[in-house]
Amino acid sequence: MSESCLSQMEGGTTQKFNYHSYIFSTMESTLEALSLLLKNGYVNDAFTLLRKYIDLTIINVYFLVKIDKEQNMERIIIQEIDGWVNGINTLDKISKLREYISDNFQYPQIEDFFDDVQLKSIRDTTNDFTHYNTNEKIIANDSRFHMKNRREYYDEIYSNIEMVFTRHFAFLSLLRPYYFRSSDLIDHLDMGLEPPEGSQTWVMSSITQTYEWIREEYNSELYEFLKSNSCMDI
Repeated sequence: MSESCLSQMEGGTTQKFNYHSYIFSTMESTLEALSLLLKNGYVNDAFTLLRKYIDLTIINVYFLVKIDKEQNMERIIIQEIDGWVNGINTLDKISKLREYISDNFQYPQIEDFFDDVQLKSIRDTTNDFTHYNTNEKIIANDSRFHMKNRREYYDEIYSNIEMVFTRHFAFLSLLRPYYFRSSDLIDHLDMGLEPPEGSQTWVMSSITQTYEWIREEYNSELYEFLKSNSCMDI
């Protein structure tokens, strides 16, 4: 995803590169690091990284929603985003970014496909681990200690990653479907060849696999909703 969107110019800043590319590559690095932590039994650190991953998805969606709204008002440069990209200012609290998304996203019904209770539970649990709110949260980071619920923590992390990833994917599917475009169109143009008919709406094979996973294993109604509201060939 970081490579596919790099050539897609994004508004809101004075920069000439698509800063979302770096957000996506950082997400990938965060998930790789999280996987290594779990392999070594560092449950507390894994939950803390999960919190960072969640925050990144919210920041990414917030930027895209804000860009769409502001540019509809003919504001080419958005000072808040431009300042963040250029290291001049920080963003508001994550809770405020979530509120902005809820108030301004074009498809608010997307939230109906995700469990509010689980979303709140994720925030509460990651907060507990990040701030060591109980002694157990410290012990959870040492694999030498036996914990009867260690396996439950692993299952919870995987379940939470699955939901956060799917929710983020759904937002991107609606906000920036062309980020999912395959390279066929550009590849043919670079070689001076006529692109195949309809290739402008083809998506990457990994994206097709994700849509199929959503349809077959996660929520078929979510799949149908995304498909019916996408300009891409899903």
